Amino acid sequence: MPIAKRYFAYNTNGYKFRTVRRDEGLQTQNNGVFLTSNTTCVTSNNDENLRLTNLPYYGKLEDIIDEGLTPTKDGGKCLRRLSMFRKEVH
Repeated sequence: MPIAKRYFAYNTNGYKFRTVRRDEGLQTQNNGVFLTSNTTCVTSNNDENLRLTNLPYYGKLEDIIDEGLTPTKDGGKCLRRLSMFRKEVH
């Protein structure tokens, strides 16, 4: 069973990720995150019609957890799985 590892900074595929804790006291901050989620939603509390839309989420990166290697469904090469969010971003 793989052991999960926690990082305060992580570089992958040309991107640099930094947690809030890593950026404390630094003039340059690099812990902000943005993602677009394709999800179902309603336009108001009175709306019963679900619609599929892209919703933007903004937040600060609090944790980077490396969950180790995960085998692919077809039994091929393993993929590295990273969990970048400890709690929901707004």
